Amino acid sequence: AEAHMRQGPATRFSEIDPIKILAEVDKYNLAEEIMALAKRYLPEPYYLRSQGLFRLNAMLAVSHLVISGESVINQEKILKLLN
Repeated sequence: AEAHMRQGPATRFSEIDPIKILAEVDKYNLAEEIMALAKRYLPEPYYLRSQGLFRLNAMLAVSHLVISGESVINQEKILKLLN
């Protein structure tokens, strides 16, 4: 299984809300990294490839994994947060 490895500050998902997630993404200029990961790992219906659209909850899940310092990011971990 393919996975993305990275290091970052540790934060628990239950400790941050969507506005704080977006603020962290902006603060650390993570939008490009998150978009690349979302395009790589999100399946339909979370990413509509033909239209280039993402579901907000899916983008927040990817963002959360990135800013929480998750060392391995893959489709399984993203979908686990969404379910």
